[in-house]
Amino acid sequence: MKRSIILFVSLFMAASMITSCAKDAMEPQVDAAVVSTTRAYGDKTPKVMAYIEVNDTNPLNAMLYRMDGEPFIDIVTIFAANIRANGTEPQLWLNDNVTKILVPDAGSTTTGHYKYVQPIRQDGGKVLMTILGDHQRVGVANLTEANQEKFAEILAWAVEEYQLDGIDFDDVHI
Repeated sequence: MKRSIILFVSLFMAASMITSCAKDAMEPQVDAAVVSTTRAYGDKTPKVMAYIEVNDTNPLNAMLYRMDGEPFIDIVTIFAANIRANGTEPQLWLNDNVTKILVPDAGSTTTGHYKYVQPIRQDGGKVLMTILGDHQRVGVANLTEANQEKFAEILAWAVEEYQLDGIDFDDVHI
């Protein structure tokens, strides 16, 4: 009996697949005025972005990925610095690992961003720093207008200080 049921179910599934595959595919509706294009890798679009969790990964690893001798990863994101509350004002906080990646030792030009950010930039990549909420009920999406201005100034300072190309926001975890 069990064998008959298995045989019947198998035949039913096979018949269903055959009939579903035999149907004509629907032609997509195409607007003649819209011309679609695709972009090849050689055009460098779309850009390839890698989030590097620097608590356990060296961001320079992104430089190992190459295609035809060129960098495959266009944008490396240092994951992650945090937005925290300092009283009623936003504050940028770097954990020990992010600090190691971005902040050079006193008087050094071979540590911090000189060691981990600049080689990626010199190889043609862009380097961003991700800003992540830190479970303190503050995030970029819920700042007052005045605090938006303050935090923007802090981030502009960080971009210049650590020679970054910009900021990436992960505002899911506040």
